[in-house]
Amino acid sequence: MAEIYGLFSGRDGKVRYVGRTNGTRAARLKTHLRFQHGRYVSSVREWIHEEWRAGYPVESALLEECSNEASDDIETGWIARFPNLLNDRKRNRWHNPSPPIIQEIKEYQARFIFNVGGFHCVHYWRDLDRYSVFMHDADDWYWLPGDGAPGWSGEIWFSDIAAALKARDRSRSLRQGRRWSRDIEQEAEWPIHALHLGSGD
Repeated sequence: MAEIYGLFSGRDGKVRYVGRTNGTRAARLKTHLRFQHGRYVSSVREWIHEEWRAGYPVESALLEECSNEASDDIETGWIARFPNLLNDRKRNRWHNPSPPIIQEIKEYQARFIFNVGGFHCVHYWRDLDRYSVFMHDADDWYWLPGDGAPGWSGEIWFSDIAAALKARDRSRSLRQGRRWSRDIEQEAEWPIHALHLGSGD
């Protein structure tokens, strides 16, 4: 079996690349990050790093499962359904008046406020009422360790935005030489409880 997938950014949830894989989508995403031959860097790789620098994760969504034999034609069909794709091997011949709504992407986007309050790389999880800090390097992205969240085994969540900002700034101070995007305050975007950062923190 093969999987037809779409790559999208948390920025807007728009599918920017359609591909297929016989393995896992996570492994396929890593190959996109390594794809560079001499001076040529794939447009997908450039786009992923651009989104990371802006503080947005790039994820893959399953579009369709199919047989290996049919995967080439089905991939081509999905490519035709989205505008402005970054596919190099199969040039996009978009003829669909409106891109399809992918439920997996819609649900993912609904879970977060990215760069909450204009704080670069700090993301708010609506369902958990918690924050996480997004970081990246040349080949991967990750969440900073946090102070946990109720009912979850992972420890990537912060209970308030002040703690998330402290962790972000501490991590950045250890990675000198990197240029980070500046924060832009957007108070209307903040959850009400996040406004109280505390003057003594």
